[in-house]
Amino acid sequence: IFLCGSSGDGKSEILTQYSQKYKATHEFHLDATHSFNPNQTAINALDERFSQFKGNDKPLVVGINIGMLGNYAEEAAEQHDDIKASIKAFLENKTDDIPANHIFLDFEQYPKFTLGHEVSTSDFAAKFLARLTEPTLDNPFYALYDSEVQKLGHSKLTANYALLGLESVQKNIISLLLKARLIKDQFLTARALLDFVYQILASDGYLFDNLYSGSDNELLEHIQSFDPSNIHTRKVDEFVLQFGLGIEDKGFAQLKDQVKALGVFDVLSAASYLRMVYLLKDEAQFANDYINGLKADFDNSLVEQYAKIWLLHREFDGSGKQKKELNKF
Repeated sequence: IFLCGSSGDGKSEILTQYSQKYKATHEFHLDATHSFNPNQTAINALDERFSQFKGNDKPLVVGINIGMLGNYAEEAAEQHDDIKASIKAFLENKTDDIPANHIFLDFEQYPKFTLGHEVSTSDFAAKFLARLTEPTLDNPFYALYDSEVQKLGHSKLTANYALLGLESVQKNIISLLLKARLIKDQFLTARALLDFVYQILASDGYLFDNLYSGSDNELLEHIQSFDPSNIHTRKVDEFVLQFGLGIEDKGFAQLKDQVKALGVFDVLSAASYLRMVYLLKDEAQFANDYINGLKADFDNSLVEQYAKIWLLHREFDGSGKQKKELNKF
């Protein structure tokens, strides 16, 4: 059984858990990029593993990157030509040529993002964020958050967790991750996502500032370039000027008061407030005419435009209407 994917997608963690549970009945090779000693290559280690496998009756489960699969198919020992042929058939999508006793489970068949006519999202990230912030005491993260707030009141960490618990905030964060994928060609892996969420929750600032801190995380480094505080429109520049002069619109004062319920108190700069408004722009409970005016300047249809063109290519039927749309693009 080959568990295939890319670096950082959680293969080793999954196999580590299952290896403890099924070690009596199955053999496990957790990471095909590793070898058993300094003088051995990863290819040699796999050769050794497959030789052991052929000498006993236990099924073998291997965690392996797609790139390493290709390398093994080309460089492995001749005694394992049967396995090499099976791997080549998998890589060439010739499923009928794969023996019944060789199973390939490929993470790459489950896309991290999906583009649709109605919505573009990441089911992978959305389910993780929803589970992390599920407001039930059966969720250990929420239980700890609730206990901290009850005993000590809000801190920046609890405020960040409260912000992340808003569905609209989760959707806006996923939109930023999708933009990082489309514009910066940044892949989303389980490892990168976990570190990303830790950084935006546990770094020194509020969630909306941590998002654009450019911290030591590959996702944050790219998202930093989408900082809404760098947008210059009449409405945004007017807000920055008024903030500097201590002038507050009634709608802005209302928002400042409302976010205190989430634990957001000491926001000190216009840039931070702009980031906060961007993150909360689709949260109905904070909507007012002033915030809606800023929201209009933040709305960016780039992802929607990309999804529309991508879907036109995928579903192209040769019709004149579709040709016209693609020609305009």
